[in-house]
Amino acid sequence: MERLAFAFCLILLLISAGIAQDSMNVRRVGVFASLAGDVKVRGGYAYLVGDSMFRVISMADPEHPPVEVGSVGVPGTRLAVQGDYAYVASDSERLRVVSIADPANPVEVGRCDIHRAPQGVAVSGDYVYVAATDSGLGVISVADPTNPVEVARIDTIGLAYAVAVSGNHAYVFGEALSVVEISDPEHPVTLGRCNIRSWATYGDVSGYYAYVVTYTNGLVVIRVADPSHPVQVWQQNGGYGGVAVASSYLYVGAKGVKVFSLADPGSPAEIGHYTITGTAGAAGVAADDDCAYVACSWAGLQMFQYYGPGVEETANAERRTSSGATILSPASAARHLASGAVFDALGRRVMAPRSGVFFMRQASSVMRDASYVTKVVVPR
Repeated sequence: MERLAFAFCLILLLISAGIAQDSMNVRRVGVFASLAGDVKVRGGYAYLVGDSMFRVISMADPEHPPVEVGSVGVPGTRLAVQGDYAYVASDSERLRVVSIADPANPVEVGRCDIHRAPQGVAVSGDYVYVAATDSGLGVISVADPTNPVEVARIDTIGLAYAVAVSGNHAYVFGEALSVVEISDPEHPVTLGRCNIRSWATYGDVSGYYAYVVTYTNGLVVIRVADPSHPVQVWQQNGGYGGVAVASSYLYVGAKGVKVFSLADPGSPAEIGHYTITGTAGAAGVAADDDCAYVACSWAGLQMFQYYGPGVEETANAERRTSSGATILSPASAARHLASGAVFDALGRRVMAPRSGVFFMRQASSVMRDASYVTKVVVPR
């Protein structure tokens, strides 16, 4: 009997160790079970495309699971969102425009033929930019969303799989990174290129740097301070999916998500991750401050929050709270904090909290075996 008990305890220890290795400073805070190819997030809603549907997911109540509030039969691989419209790159060689003015009733209002299946899409002002595989970069006027019209096209080196727009430049990711001047969108001009030695599938741009995911070279950073001479400055091998920059963090899909600090934007440092065993990887990634939304194909839309060091790890799902902190007076702090487990910024359990910043874990009233964490500030 003693040997059996010892073996059982050993199994529990190994399981807990495995869980700890699968996550660091990141928690999964929600899942929406639907085929997910790409995702964008704005104003309490996630916009999701898959092989047959465009879906609107409400995340307005952080203490309850995400819920679908509207959908329309628009298949797609990538999308971009601006104002009251979503722009969907469709497998049927079309750009499709969906009105999201009423999130509960999304409606397709326009479409434009692109000649080749679009692989990436970005929007800025009255123009949508489409990476159209071997047809280069297409520029679509959406001044009238019900009648989108292609107004320009420019060749790029090899295949074009993704595009990002920042200021007066479009960054086209494929067998090379091509920087295209779009100050006059109807007359684009290629300024410079950087050979990636692989096929880039996803990319995002922040400041003077482009962050690129490739088939064989993993995650690549390219400095674009001089648009006519972009230069690769950093690389990390690995199997990655989508990529998104928010605040000072880089979120990269990788069978879940990896979080990198951009304190040195030319040399990202991994500071957190969450791995979902059994998933094939990740497609699109969207980010909003400390949260990442990862389209994991058959594993659905996975939602993560980067807490940073100082909050105890757990294998259970947790609901994220609002980004603000609860501010308590010292008189009410003891009573309020007694309702949950309290930790300081270093992750140490605090039994008698006084003034300072704390993290309180409480059991969820709506999800079994789940909890949520709130940040609590107690002034002196």
